Amino acid sequence: MKNCFKLQNIKKVNNELSELGFSQKSSEEKLNLDIGSIIPGYNGIIFTGKIDAIYKNRDNYIIIDYKTDKSKDYETSHRKQLIAYKKLYSMINGINENNIKTAIAYIGLAGKINTGKLDHEIVFGKDVQTTLFGRIF
Repeated sequence: MKNCFKLQNIKKVNNELSELGFSQKSSEEKLNLDIGSIIPGYNGIIFTGKIDAIYKNRDNYIIIDYKTDKSKDYETSHRKQLIAYKKLYSMINGINENNIKTAIAYIGLAGKINTGKLDHEIVFGKDVQTTLFGRIF
């Protein structure tokens, strides 16, 4: 039953980003970068990762990391992962980092009182600016 709520919450996240003008570009996108391409002498050491979802609006991107945490207690450590993904995605795809924003999409939040339902919330990185019209960037 909880997985059903999580899937519904992913759909809600998608709808919220669509309302902001973003459409999903990809999901579960793998990143591979030879560290030697940025640090001389470290050839053959490969950094790998997988981005849960990437949304695009014109030249702007949002990297989404879905989390099933019951609370937002580990947000700081989740942000570190997103910083690495943003840097790698920028380097691999030749996209200016200023055009890439990050967000944690919590899809398994539980309230203080257990109702059996799970809530969701999108927490954008501190680099995201929103206008009165709700547009990002």
